[in-house]
Amino acid sequence: MDALRLHREPDLGEALPPVAPEWYEDAACADMDTEAFFNETAKGVAEAKATCAGCPVLEACRAEAMADHSLAGVWGGWTEHERGEVRAGREPVDRPRRSVAQARPERPRGELQPCGTPAAYTRHRRRGEPACEACREANRRKVRERRQGRQAAA
Repeated sequence: MDALRLHREPDLGEALPPVAPEWYEDAACADMDTEAFFNETAKGVAEAKATCAGCPVLEACRAEAMADHSLAGVWGGWTEHERGEVRAGREPVDRPRRSVAQARPERPRGELQPCGTPAAYTRHRRRGEPACEACREANRRKVRERRQGRQAAA
């Protein structure tokens, strides 16, 4: 009973712990520290999925996870996102999570946008410089286009 409670996102409102399904004792993760199934790093998700891949009750676990939307972490070899994809009728796509360093590629420094562009206007503002007339005009055009797009959408 405690093992399933650990494999579920804590719900402080629950008066009693959930009852473990019959198949849970045969699960590959039954004697494991289930914290690994809630590790959201790419490595943690991969390790959890590797455990699930060799589990004798994979299908039963997956069915349980698909039926219970409140389950968090990796269940039946699928993350919460992947289960949501399947519920929506799409194929689950294994998208490894990016680290913060990978989320934004490093822009080469020194390649500044020339004056007369909205990016150059922003650069002037960030540096506390007065924007030149060409940059102010580029920013006005950008703002005008954005407003027109919003009005057309409404």
